Amino acid sequence: MKFKSHLLFMISLWIPVLTIAQSADLEAKLTIEMESAQISGDFSISNYEAATTALRFVLNDKLKVNQLSLNGQNLSYEVIEEGCADCKFYDLKTPKKLTTSDILRIVIAGTFDRYEAGENVKDYKGKLVSNYNILRASEQSKWYPVIVENRELSSYVLKFPYRYAITTTCPDCKHIFIGKGEPQGKQGTFQSEEAEAAIMLIAGDYDWERTEQGIYLNMKEADILKMDSMIQSIRAYYSKLTSIPMGNEFILAHLPSDNPNWGGFVSYPAIVDVRKKAKTNNAAFISHELAHFYFGDYYEPKSNLFWFYLESFAEYFSHKYMLAQDANAIERDFNNLRRIRLTHYIPFIKSFKGNHFRFVKLAKVEHMNEVTGIHRYIMGSFQLLGMEHEIGEAKMMEFIPILFQNLKAEEHGYTTFINSLREVGVSEATIKTIEKKYFKRLKLKSYDFL
Repeated sequence: MKFKSHLLFMISLWIPVLTIAQSADLEAKLTIEMESAQISGDFSISNYEAATTALRFVLNDKLKVNQLSLNGQNLSYEVIEEGCADCKFYDLKTPKKLTTSDILRIVIAGTFDRYEAGENVKDYKGKLVSNYNILRASEQSKWYPVIVENRELSSYVLKFPYRYAITTTCPDCKHIFIGKGEPQGKQGTFQSEEAEAAIMLIAGDYDWERTEQGIYLNMKEADILKMDSMIQSIRAYYSKLTSIPMGNEFILAHLPSDNPNWGGFVSYPAIVDVRKKAKTNNAAFISHELAHFYFGDYYEPKSNLFWFYLESFAEYFSHKYMLAQDANAIERDFNNLRRIRLTHYIPFIKSFKGNHFRFVKLAKVEHMNEVTGIHRYIMGSFQLLGMEHEIGEAKMMEFIPILFQNLKAEEHGYTTFINSLREVGVSEATIKTIEKKYFKRLKLKSYDFL
C-alpha cells in the first residue's frame, strides 16, 4: 500500500493502512504509433524478491511477448487465457528465486483498438483503445506487465506497485502522459520514485493546462474554470471530514467514448470523464471519483467485499458532500433505491439492459463480484448513511480507518465490518439495530432522516 509522504506529519484519527506489500522497479522504453495503432515496449523488472520460483504476470491480450529473459538468459513460459478478461497470464519457472539484484526483461509488441466516432459502444476501463485519436490505457488495461502475487483475485482488479522510469516515443502524438506529472511532447521520460499500483497512459491529439487544483487534459478553458471551483470545494469538504488533506496532483482528463452507459473512472491520480461532452457541473461524479483518493489509494479494500469497500464507501462520501450542499441533492438516488426495493430482495432482478444479477446480502457474499452494480453504487451508500444515522458522524469517521486496518483477505469482509464496530465501542444493541434495519433487511422508512 502506498504511503503518501505528505501524510507522515499528520496526527489524525485516520491511520494509514500499512501493509507489507512487495514492490519492484520498472524501467521501460515504449514506442507508440497512433496511425497504425501499434505499440511496443522493452520492460525490465528489478529490485523484486520472489517467494517462489513460480512467477506469473499478466498482459493485455492484444500484446504479445517477443522475448523473456532473466539476467540475459532466455526463459520459457506458458500462456493461459482462461480466467483473464481481455488479457493473458504468463506462467514461468525461474532457475532460482528472484532477488533484488536480478533483472527480468520482457519485450512486447502488439496493437490497440482504434475507433472512429460512434463505433466504440462497448468501451470500458480495461480497454487498450484509441477513441477520437487519443490512446487510453489504465492499469486495468494491463499495457505493462503486472506481476500476479494473489492468484485468487479477479483479473479486473490485479495491480502491482512499481517505481518506474518509462521513456516513451510517439512520432504522431501531440502529447503523452504516463502516471503523474505534466504531459510531454512526442518523446519524454516519466518517473516515479514512489511505488505506484496504477500507471495511466494517455497519448495522442490533445492539449493540457495546469491550475492550482490539478492538470487538465483535453478540456476547454470554460470547463476547466468550472471544474476547478468544484474540486476545490470537494477537496476542502473531504479534508475537513477526515482530517486528512487530499493529494495535490489530480489529473482531470476528458477522453470521450461512445458507451452511452458509462460516465468515467479513476486511476489515481487521474480522473477520467468518458462522456462525449465533459460534465463539468456533475458534482456527484467528481465527488465520487475524488473519494477514491481514500477508498482505493489511501485505504486498500482487500476482502471478498472488495466492491462494497471500494465503491459504496466512495459513493457514501459523495452523498455526504452532496447533502452538505443541498439537503435534497440525493433525492434521485433515493428514489432509485425505492424503485428497486421490491425487486432487489428476490433471488434475481432484471436490469435495464435485460441482464439478470443475483443479489447476495453482504454476510453471505463469497466472491467479490456477488456485490452487484446496484448494490455497490446505490444500496451500499444508503446502508452506510443509515449506519451513520445510528452511531453519528464522529464515530463513523473513527470506524472507517479501523475497519480498513483490520481487513484481511482471508477473513470474510462482513465479519471484519461487525468486529470493527465493536472495536470502536458501538454497543451490541446498536449493532443489532444496524444489521436489522440496513444490512439484513432494507427498510426504507429507516431513511426518514434524509
